[in-house]
Amino acid sequence: MSAVWASIRAGVRRRRLQSAVVAAVTLLSTGTAVLGLGLLVVSDAPFDHAFKDQSGAHVTAQFDPAVTGTAALATTATTKGVRAGAGPFETVSAEISAGRRHLVGELLVAGRQEQQGAVDRLTLDSGHWLTGAGQIVLGRSGDGPPWDAFTSIGGTVTLTAGDSKVDLTVVGIAYSVTGTAGAWVWPTQSDVLRPAGEPHTGLEMLYRFDSAADTAAVNASLAAVTATLPEKALSGSSSYLSSKQEAGRHTAPLVPFVLAFAVLGLVMAALVVANVVSGAVIAGYQTIGIRKTLGFTPGQVVSMYAGQMFIPGVVGSACGVLLGNLLALPLLAQASRAYNASGQSSIPVWVDLAALAGVAAILAVAAAVPAVRAGRLPAMQAISMGRAPRTGRGFRVRRWLAATGLPRPVSFGLGTPLSRPGRSAGTVVAILLGAVTMVFAVGLTSSLSRVSQAISRTDAVPVAVPIPHVRDIGNPNGTPDLTKLESAIKAQAGTAHYVAGGNFDATVIGAKDQVRVNWYAGDATWTGLTMVTGRWYQGAGEAIAASALLRTTGHHVGDTITVSAEGGQRSLTVVGEYFGDADAGLVVDSSALTGLTTRIEPQEYDIALKPGTSIDAYIQGLDAASGGLRATNRVQDESEDGFVLLYSLIATLTLVLTAVAALGVFNTVVLNVRERVHEIGVLKTVGMTPRQVRAMVVASMVGLGVVAGMIAVPLGVSVHGWIMPAVGNAANTTLPASITDVYDGGTLALLGGVGIVIAVLGALVPAGWAARSRIATALRAE
Repeated sequence: MSAVWASIRAGVRRRRLQSAVVAAVTLLSTGTAVLGLGLLVVSDAPFDHAFKDQSGAHVTAQFDPAVTGTAALATTATTKGVRAGAGPFETVSAEISAGRRHLVGELLVAGRQEQQGAVDRLTLDSGHWLTGAGQIVLGRSGDGPPWDAFTSIGGTVTLTAGDSKVDLTVVGIAYSVTGTAGAWVWPTQSDVLRPAGEPHTGLEMLYRFDSAADTAAVNASLAAVTATLPEKALSGSSSYLSSKQEAGRHTAPLVPFVLAFAVLGLVMAALVVANVVSGAVIAGYQTIGIRKTLGFTPGQVVSMYAGQMFIPGVVGSACGVLLGNLLALPLLAQASRAYNASGQSSIPVWVDLAALAGVAAILAVAAAVPAVRAGRLPAMQAISMGRAPRTGRGFRVRRWLAATGLPRPVSFGLGTPLSRPGRSAGTVVAILLGAVTMVFAVGLTSSLSRVSQAISRTDAVPVAVPIPHVRDIGNPNGTPDLTKLESAIKAQAGTAHYVAGGNFDATVIGAKDQVRVNWYAGDATWTGLTMVTGRWYQGAGEAIAASALLRTTGHHVGDTITVSAEGGQRSLTVVGEYFGDADAGLVVDSSALTGLTTRIEPQEYDIALKPGTSIDAYIQGLDAASGGLRATNRVQDESEDGFVLLYSLIATLTLVLTAVAALGVFNTVVLNVRERVHEIGVLKTVGMTPRQVRAMVVASMVGLGVVAGMIAVPLGVSVHGWIMPAVGNAANTTLPASITDVYDGGTLALLGGVGIVIAVLGALVPAGWAARSRIATALRAE
């Protein structure tokens, strides 16, 4: 055993480049495995994990302070069946603005001192928790405002409630898994929580129940809590089940593509490690034969080579776990943010151990299989196989290449992989997976960009003018003069189109929740709604419906649906299906509002600009001419959406997987150069220049890159074609062809060269080593 151990140590020290390559490959592969498993973990029921970690509230209950008091509410936390309670917290409905910009319509502000408590432990995205009066922490929500587009930590916002306006400093952005409030202030901030002239104040209690598995259990537990309180003390409540359902709408569409990247990463890590290690063992057949002549048994041969691979491999894997954790921290935070869950602070320990164990198992198998084969060979046969590849492999093809008009270095290089078909096949697979990842990533990024644009419609409608009304909070001046506003819009030189519109909630048979009905007073075909099938509405009796609504209700284009609102009921014929977000519903002409709703005042003017018009300059001119109304730059307001997180996630994973593929190519070229070092010396003696040697070595991988690229394009397109419908189905919507058909001929032609790029990148460094090698040293290598 001492001889075996000595041989292992000597082999690791002597073959430093091989050891370094194995360590680097296992480092990146283990890091990729950690990333892949980490993404699988964060994709597995993110709301449930966040709810558990943050001790989320099963019920957020609102109570009327005129009916019950804080002392009575505090005692409800000890009611039988209540696992934990928090509160009561004073609450108020308020508007938030920064300068002259209203950030949201109306949200719930709670007075709360503790960030961490028995129920609803808040997670800070940025900043710090409240330390006293004069401060505010804003709540982050998947459907909430993108605060970064309006204010920042240390900025000032104004809270308007009743007759009170209070300026507060933003000190943090926090996340509540069940959205217990939209913002939090210090509990002694009475000018906010108890403003004069504001009837919408309340008291909030948060409960965790022993029994809350379904809606019936939650309602029963809440009834037991409120049984001891005065009648009508409970003014409202929300269940965690609604938050879970809403979170699922955000999570489900993201899971398919995250799983695709994770699986690609895990498969590539396994295949590249196996290819590198088995190739290194096969390259050492000559040494194996020599060891056998010295008396090493087959078992000792296996132990020796497994050890030579295992030592640098384990070192690389350990470093890879560290690298994977470092890379995973921002990626998991981004994925969690995209899922609208609390950020995953670290990779679970079992993921690190699983990655280490998996790579170690691959190392052992990949080294042992060829080593066992070599150990069974007669010594002289092993020596002869190690000195040069088996003769006759690809002879005809290499002879044909030599007879072509290609430069001799290129023809020599293209024929090199044929002498080691097994090694070359493994390299093709590594390049293939890297190229497939790139093709898929390009298509996915394009599709996500089109989804984002289809939802935001900022290309079509870059400017909007919100219209306040007398019924709106914080607007004592009533509805503005719309005739003056339209005249101001028409007078702007950059105006291409404009239309007034609004929305209201209605009931549609077959839909569980209220449906948003958007309406336009005029031609709105230019507003950027992406049609899936059918046509635009014409007249009062027609409507276009969102894909999600049609799927939910079981209706199709051509069906008649019944819509009910506070003004009455009417039937509409669905003449078109459009793509929208999860909250999209119906779109109709303003003539369809008669007998359906009384909310017929325009709530917003959508404006399209002529090409070349500056949005900021247009807004400044319109603001000056509109009598105090402020237009909004929708492009700027939509710039910080959740899609940015997905883009960075895709880019990082693609770069990591491409690097792993290139490293697999690097290893193959190193082994080929080592085997052909004497041949390279001979070629140099007959006049081959260093530049030609470099071209020959690079060309040896170009052919593999071409093959991998040709296969990768249809495979990558197929993966994209499978993932995008899965994303649409998970989001309960139909994706239009404009979103799924993102590959054109030019794009596919460019992507076909990705395999060549990966092959060349992996071959450049060892090709340089071969070009710089000395003739005498190369000839002595025999």
